Amino acid sequence: MTEILEELSQLLGRNVRKSIEDGKRAFDELGARIKTEVEPVIPDIKEVIRKTGRELEKVANSLTSAIGSIPVAESRESISEFVEPINEYAPYRWALVL
Repeated sequence: MTEILEELSQLLGRNVRKSIEDGKRAFDELGARIKTEVEPVIPDIKEVIRKTGRELEKVANSLTSAIGSIPVAESRESISEFVEPINEYAPYRWALVL
């Protein structure tokens, strides 16, 4: 491998091995920098996620309560009044589109 790098260095007129090492070092430093930048905000992100979860839970409970207060039985009785006319005139509904 070293021979190949040396041959490439000669062909390209510069030290390829040093360029590769410099690139690897820069890449490693980038990973470390990202880690040091991200780690301090992780607790804040977790708290925002927890807070959002609590808010979503409140909304879900509110929706469940609202749905539970709908008078379904009365609505079904009202709907049953219209079943016969709907069945009678449903075959003609396509004509309304024309």
